[in-house]
Amino acid sequence: MGKGIGFTSKATGLIDAKDPRIEKRFRLDDRDQMSHYQSILEDIDPQVIHIPEQIIEQIRSGFTAPINNKAYFVLPSHTQFAIHRLKNRMEISNPFL
Repeated sequence: MGKGIGFTSKATGLIDAKDPRIEKRFRLDDRDQMSHYQSILEDIDPQVIHIPEQIIEQIRSGFTAPINNKAYFVLPSHTQFAIHRLKNRMEISNPFL
């Protein structure tokens, strides 16, 4: 999964629902959630998006259970925060270990 076919499009641009470039579809029915996730994704570096995509694909290949689609929104946010902390030499501790 890459940046998405609408990444460089104008806000008023339309994409045909049958466009062959469409590989996956995500839909949020709750307007509050949609607004929340949109604001999260707008703040994430597009290069960071590829890291969680690779993680999710590795998980998919190793497990048969379905992955909640919210992982595509939550994992990039957590990844970007971890990268920020590493770049700024901030300690990252795992309270579960």
